[in-house]
Amino acid sequence: MLKIESFEQLSIRPELLKAIQKMGFTAPTPVQAESIPILLQNGINFIGLAQTGTGKTAAYGLPLLNKLDLKQAAAQALILCPTRELCLQVAEELKKFSCYLDGVSITPIYGGVSIQKQIQALSKGTHVVVATPGRLLDHLHHNKINLSSIRYVVLDEADKMLEMGFCEDVDQILAHMPQHRSIWLFSATMPQEIREIASRYMPQAVEVCIGEQNVAAENVVHHYYVCLPADRFDTLERIIDSVPSIYAIIFTRTKVEAQDTAEALIKNGYNADALHGDLGQEQRDRVMKMFREKTLQLLVATDVAARGLDVCDLTHVINYGLPDDTETYIHRAGRTARAGKSGIAVSIITPQEQKVLWAIEKGIKKKFERKLIPTAEEVIETRFLHFIKQVQETEYDEARLNQFLPTFTEQLKSFSREELLKRFCWQALRRFINVSADKKDLNKVPLIEKVGRYQRFFINLGTKDGFHKKSELLAWLSASTGLKVSHIHRLEIFQTYSFFESFIEEAPIILQQLSGLTYNRRKVVVELAQSKDKKQTKKSSKKTKSSLTNATIKVAPPEKQRPSKKKKNRKK
Repeated sequence: MLKIESFEQLSIRPELLKAIQKMGFTAPTPVQAESIPILLQNGINFIGLAQTGTGKTAAYGLPLLNKLDLKQAAAQALILCPTRELCLQVAEELKKFSCYLDGVSITPIYGGVSIQKQIQALSKGTHVVVATPGRLLDHLHHNKINLSSIRYVVLDEADKMLEMGFCEDVDQILAHMPQHRSIWLFSATMPQEIREIASRYMPQAVEVCIGEQNVAAENVVHHYYVCLPADRFDTLERIIDSVPSIYAIIFTRTKVEAQDTAEALIKNGYNADALHGDLGQEQRDRVMKMFREKTLQLLVATDVAARGLDVCDLTHVINYGLPDDTETYIHRAGRTARAGKSGIAVSIITPQEQKVLWAIEKGIKKKFERKLIPTAEEVIETRFLHFIKQVQETEYDEARLNQFLPTFTEQLKSFSREELLKRFCWQALRRFINVSADKKDLNKVPLIEKVGRYQRFFINLGTKDGFHKKSELLAWLSASTGLKVSHIHRLEIFQTYSFFESFIEEAPIILQQLSGLTYNRRKVVVELAQSKDKKQTKKSSKKTKSSLTNATIKVAPPEKQRPSKKKKNRKK
């Protein structure tokens, strides 16, 4: 197969090539080089697996635009996106690619704005509809959109649509599609539910996998800082202050945390703002526009809100709160190091979250480097040196300056050169010293050893109780105990019982929360179980003995649930 090294090697319209050159693209990314030649063929169902930030929009956008019949006014292509931000971004990218195609029309359809304006736009005729599933269904239910002429359907970030609960919506939308259409599915991962949709609607699909799945980008380095929970915000400020030219997204777990963190940063003089689902569309557009134009230095966002925010020059991604799963971490880290550039993914964790970090580290197959939280003195020095560098690089208008220089010289003639230098430096230093007045050492945090910290449990629930998938039992255990899904490991499901592991410190919580529960009118029984690693079990039991004595748990004897061979032999 011919290796694609330039867009000129692809059989696409000259107008598209001209637009690509105008946008500054010289060579296709791996996902584009692999996908575009296949998608230019007719009657192809396609599955493209590639991590975020690899150029997937152009991978499907260019062949899609190349196939349009511009003489036909009806909608010929539908692109489904999980969020309105991604919907708008995709529509904008396609408009840039098609800027030299006469008469092409691209219409974004998404929630949060007037549906009447979208109905009016659709009534004028369009070639490509870019939509979120929920708003598209609204149009379908009111018979305001005609999909009978659709020939190409693109599912962009299909795994995220599944994660956000759109699986049934996508299923319903695909059922409305004409029989003779091609479906192109692009995703970072391929969960079973997506596989089922693909097998139902995409027979004989060609699948292309770019790079190893669930692995973070090579040009991202991963740092972490350990602090006490009460020092998390102070740690964030120290990290920001230690990188004066920082341009970053700060990820939080909730909308409330995003808003509170942004407000605290703004109050302390940082150039920051929040992006989350509770903002109106006009506010969201304003914040995203400011961030893209770099008039905003720090964006505090939730995972959902940041989907579709494509910024090439981010220096950092900061996890103010760790995500529950490896895939979300990969998506976050992928916000930086776009278009072949390098970036830094930073995680601020407490000692209790170290185990979650280790799980993510193992999942992405990358080593995380622990960094010490900068001291106040280090921050002052860094910021002052940055100020000196700015002075050194400052260009000035000599003619304009000379108009005022005699006056300045006259006013300062009583000072020696050394005295002037001292006053100049102190003027800058004083501001940084006031900002970094708190000299508290944030690094005095006890760390957890990375060995022998798990406890194995038995629970009398299994496949006969309806738990046929690990994800189902994991979700139930998480909801019942209040623990994160990432804290539950090595789940094994059998017909009448299951085993799982969790961190040893959380054993009392698990026993207390599950004791006395019923499931399908059956009493739930949970017990400490023998670990597969006997040495670990002996070590763990000594440490947990005292912590478990306070938990008054009625535990059924193991032999009542799982008769041993020894007991059976005795009966014989």
